[in-house]
Amino acid sequence: MACASSTNVQPISRKPELKQIMVQGEHVKAVTEYLIARGIQVQWIEVMNRTGGKKTQTGKRTPV
Repeated sequence: MACASSTNVQPISRKPELKQIMVQGEHVKAVTEYLIARGIQVQWIEVMNRTGGKKTQTGKRTPV
């Protein structure tokens, strides 16, 4: 097992043929490496920090 976290998989509202995976927790590196190892292209991975800890980080999109 790479990590333990709360995860949600659902269709993207604008493009229901695509899926959105939402992972809760501090596992950006582990989840990104896992997805890439299974053939997901890095440009399809978007990381958002919505913890609200630092105002400068809330909702900020971080390229992987």
